Amino acid sequence: MKKIKIEINNSINSKTYLIISIFALLMFICSFTVTLKYYITIKDYVKINSTIIESGHRYTGSTSDQSKINYIKVKYEYQNKEYNKELRITDFLIKYPKVGSNRTILINPNNPQEIDNHYMRIACSIASILLLIFTLFIFNAYRIKKQNN
Repeated sequence: MKKIKIEINNSINSKTYLIISIFALLMFICSFTVTLKYYITIKDYVKINSTIIESGHRYTGSTSDQSKINYIKVKYEYQNKEYNKELRITDFLIKYPKVGSNRTILINPNNPQEIDNHYMRIACSIASILLLIFTLFIFNAYRIKKQNN
């Protein structure tokens, strides 16, 4: 296996790398805690089928600072009662869902109007992974800088 040579900026003090890695580690811990909270919350949720009854996007914020929000509205039935719920989605790397298509969702059996916030759970998971990788790279730079001194 070929060893990868890593070069670091020698003009940066090793303490700076350490401070950045500690800050990144704290951010990772916060992000991981939020992600873990999402997974613990849905552990007792049940999978059910739903039908997409609306699909679209809207813009939020002021005219100069707008954000595009993609969403779907789903209809589902649980214990002979029908519910409608709007979910935020992303069209990044997935095919945009069509009205009338089916989608599996996770609901809280004790409160069927509570649905898994899949969008935020995945976003937090990705953020946690990226922050962990960043933390490891910066800490490695600190370790290399410390060995060179």
